[in-house]
Amino acid sequence: MSDLVRLKDILSSFIEVYDNLLSVSEQEREYLVNVDIKNLMRIVELKQYIGIKLKNLEDELKKILNKYNADNISDFLFVVSENKSVDDIRVLNGMLQEKINEFNRQTEINRMITEESVSFYNGLMNIYMELFKSNNENYDKDASVNIKQESVSVRV
Repeated sequence: MSDLVRLKDILSSFIEVYDNLLSVSEQEREYLVNVDIKNLMRIVELKQYIGIKLKNLEDELKKILNKYNADNISDFLFVVSENKSVDDIRVLNGMLQEKINEFNRQTEINRMITEESVSFYNGLMNIYMELFKSNNENYDKDASVNIKQESVSVRV
């Protein structure tokens, strides 16, 4: 298989993996908004698996680029620019860059949602802690009954 064909396959695989990653990122946003911890943990595992796939593709890409002393795809295209079939690679590289940019946008949105959620829950915890401190009351594990009001009789 020629390096150009292999590079096309690698770029196509990158695009496919980033499409999958975009879909996972959208699911992650839904779970962040709904504070669905169980599914968020599943998403983290899935993103780790996808990360491994991306790393493997990156290693394959580097092997091809190193053959031509190219640091990136643009350098590679410059070296082999006499070959007419590089137009397909330019198109695939452009598509890949669009996917990466979209993923970066989604990641930033998910980061902001996470920060807002954490800030909100920290605020709630501070309010509850202040309420408990000011009343000098201790509640049971369901925070429903003041323990000081209950009389406890234990016989041995």
